[in-house]
Amino acid sequence: MKKDFRNRVSPQAVEMNLTSLCGMLEGMLADNKINSQEVAKLIEWFEMNKNLNGLHPFSEIQSSLNIFLADGLLSAEELKDLLWICRQHRKDGIAFDDITKSIQFLHGLVSGLGADGLINAKEIDVLKKWCLDHEYLKGCWPYDEFLALSIEVIQDGKITSHEHDIISYYFNEFMGLNGNKSLRIPLNEATVAITGVCAVCPEIEFDSKNFVLTGESSKLKRKDLIKLIEDCAGTVLSSVTQKVDYLIVCDDGSPAWTYRAYGRKVEDAINMRKKGHKITIVHESDLWDAFRDKDVA
Repeated sequence: MKKDFRNRVSPQAVEMNLTSLCGMLEGMLADNKINSQEVAKLIEWFEMNKNLNGLHPFSEIQSSLNIFLADGLLSAEELKDLLWICRQHRKDGIAFDDITKSIQFLHGLVSGLGADGLINAKEIDVLKKWCLDHEYLKGCWPYDEFLALSIEVIQDGKITSHEHDIISYYFNEFMGLNGNKSLRIPLNEATVAITGVCAVCPEIEFDSKNFVLTGESSKLKRKDLIKLIEDCAGTVLSSVTQKVDYLIVCDDGSPAWTYRAYGRKVEDAINMRKKGHKITIVHESDLWDAFRDKDVA
């Protein structure tokens, strides 16, 4: 009799799902409140991942969840217990490198933050702090975007309806690339101006690096700005390709994350970043900081 291998789950899949689940639980706990939508999201996660049933440590996690839900409620303290179990077993993971594991965790975190369809300032602050603790992800989409967005939104401690639309858009863009449907938050179809595309305090290298410029500078004509980059041993290209290291957004002195639609080159760069190409999107003000570091401006 032949064995049926169709439902066999690889160690890599077990580790990936455990990391994502850990992130989702942390996201749900960001504001230390658990509501019925978040409980439904957690139950949905286990329903969508039935292939993990009976596997360690998911069997232990689900068993604990069932006990906690016996009274029809799930408290923050009970969710913390589930997270503790996840963390204990996540330490054993060896299948993926740190960057991959962090992106897997971020998928879960974003799903947890948006589980109830409402994202508040405390949750965005958690996202910002997580990004600041994982600076080695710079250049990996959507790290730069999430950090810039969270810093901009959290400045006044409030989230307007427009900002909420922008956050939802970003979260959906990120979750849409993840194959696990149970992690996705409801798609927001609203058309919004995109913000937070530029890296925060990027480290800019010039030697043998390729640059593309978009927009107009208030400081120099395009040809003079190109010459400065070339004087620093950088090369300026005319279009965004896989060879590009930096896209410089010249915005006439405005912050890079002002609420407005972005141009074609920025869109091209974002789409390439989604595919794994490390193109850093930089505001012109940061380019001038790099020039000053090299004593050329």
